[in-house]
Amino acid sequence: MATRSLPAIASGPAEAAHSGIREVVNLALVTPGCIRLEVGEPNFPTPAHIVDAAIEFASKGQVKYTATAGLLSLRERLVAKLDRVNGIKAGVNNINCSVGGVGGIAGAIAALLEPGDEVLVPDPRGRTTV
Repeated sequence: MATRSLPAIASGPAEAAHSGIREVVNLALVTPGCIRLEVGEPNFPTPAHIVDAAIEFASKGQVKYTATAGLLSLRERLVAKLDRVNGIKAGVNNINCSVGGVGGIAGAIAALLEPGDEVLVPDPRGRTTV
């Protein structure tokens, strides 16, 4: 079957630097015996009780967007856990749940930094950028 390259619609994606973490992923994928720690993927299947809960949640039609801070019921449980296990008193308005590490880190940085602040960002390729 013949293939033909399609022209780019916009130049931005082609000009963007390739993600360092993706370079590490690509190398890890072809390295036998590599212990992968680069993107937070567990090396075990999702436990059955979590899969079952997700199926039940979806079958009830509860697959809508949540509040920006996350499900209230989850935040309430996190408040209780923080108090019970960690001795930390917090309210649901002090808790924000993100769908992944990048979103959580971006939110934390936005909450903590002011324009002009300097941050050291480690690069998996061995470089440090400011």
